[in-house]
Order: sequence, then C-alpha cells, then structure tokens
Amino acid sequence: MAFIPLNLGTFESSKEPLSESLTKVNLMLSELYTTTYEGDLSAVSQNIVPDQTGTRDLGSAAYKWRNLYLGGGTIYLGSASLSVDQQGRLTINGASISASVTWNDVADKPTLFSGSYSDLSNKPTLAAVATSGSYSDLTNKPTLAAVATSGSYSDLSGAPITGNVTFNNNTINVSNSNPLVITPEVTLSDDLNATNINLTGIITSQASGTPEIISDNEILLDAGTRVELVSSPIKMANLTTAQRDEIIAETGDVIYNSSTNKFQGYVNGVWTDLH
Repeated sequence: MAFIPLNLGTFESSKEPLSESLTKVNLMLSELYTTTYEGDLSAVSQNIVPDQTGTRDLGSAAYKWRNLYLGGGTIYLGSASLSVDQQGRLTINGASISASVTWNDVADKPTLFSGSYSDLSNKPTLAAVATSGSYSDLTNKPTLAAVATSGSYSDLSGAPITGNVTFNNNTINVSNSNPLVITPEVTLSDDLNATNINLTGIITSQASGTPEIISDNEILLDAGTRVELVSSPIKMANLTTAQRDEIIAETGDVIYNSSTNKFQGYVNGVWTDLH
C-alpha cells in the first residue's frame, strides 16, 4: 500500500523534542516504502497482487524472465483464457485446439482460387479452342497447303519441280516390295547394282568408253521371241585352248579359240570346231 505521512499538527516550543521524534518516524516509514524489497522470494506463501490493475509488469523488455512454470490453472490474456484440458490439449476460452488444423478451421481466411479459369477476375479473353480434335474447328487458323492423299508427289498442289536428286545412302528401298517406277528416264553416272531390272524402254550409254554388264554368275537374256542384235556384230569370248579347258562348259557354249583360230561349240561334252 502507499505510504501516508503522519499529521503531526503544531507544538509549543516546550514540546519540540516530541515533534522532532515524530518527524524521524515519518522519515523512517518513507524510507521503508521507497526502498527495493530484498526479501526471500523462493517460498512466497501468498498471492502476488499489484496495487493497481493493468499498470504493473512482470519483467521488462530489457530484463525478461527465462522460464514460466504453471500448474493446471488458466492464463488470462485480456478477455481470452488459455488452459490445458484433461487430455493435455491446449484450449482457448474452453474450446480445444485441433491437432490437425485444416484450411476450413481458419477464421477470416481469404477466398482462394477455385481452379477454374472462369472464376478469375480481369482475365484476358482467349480464342475459341476446338473440342472435337478437328483442325477445321479452330477459329483464326492459317490456311494450310493441300496435302496429297494418294502418296504420289505429283498430287501435291504447289509442289516445286525438283532438279537433281542426290542420295547420301547406298540403297533405295520400296517398303511395300512393289517395283520402283522412274518416269520418264533416269541417267546414271556411276555403277548400278540391282537384283532385278524390269525395262519397258531402252538402255542407252552416253559415257565414253565401253559399258559393261558384270555378274558373278550367269547373265540370262530372256525375250518373248528372240534376242536381236540390230546393227552390230556379236563377239564371242576369245580364249586359248588352255583357258577354254579351265571353264566349266555346258552344251551350247560357243567361244573363239585363239590357239586354233576356230569358232568352237561345246556339244555332248566335247569342244567341236564349227568350221
């Protein structure tokens, strides 16, 4: 409680010692109330209550208490109360706080985006998008060039006229095993290696030198009526007798024997002069 000085009143001069004594009592009581308490706080046996409400602090911003140990009572913060229930859960104003707080448990929360573009405010207007999967349903689409559906390059509209075509690989392969058709003609500047060549026209050599048709096995010329040499002679193989005897001959083979200067044919297992 606050210190209240004693009212000493007035004294006659003959009673001055009594006035001085009472003045000293006032000074002692004033010192007692203004001196910091230095008693033992380790075993306080009564409530600690401030002299005024809402004006006294426990510690300060510069000097804080380290730990605060409380029993099962309640902490009052203004009009709100904090306590612990029998299950050890923290309660506010008697209501338990859930261990797993969800977004729905938050009060005064903002409205979140629903995930739908239509719910956005101040959104730009998007162009219409086709839902059928067809390119023709798109709006503001560019016009594409016509695409050939027959598989022929000539069916493409606006297709450029090609000039020379160079193949970096060594093989031209037709995936459906049908013959490769080249129209109108093809010019080769190097060797042509082929398994089967089907011709409906003429093979012409315009290169210098003598063109050759080479095979590791037999070459069969199969014509519906005959194989005809129009304006040039045919030259048989020019072999010596020793060279002739090294080949595997079959009936019908014809050579020119340069050792005997005779045309010879192979008949019934024997080389026979034809003249």
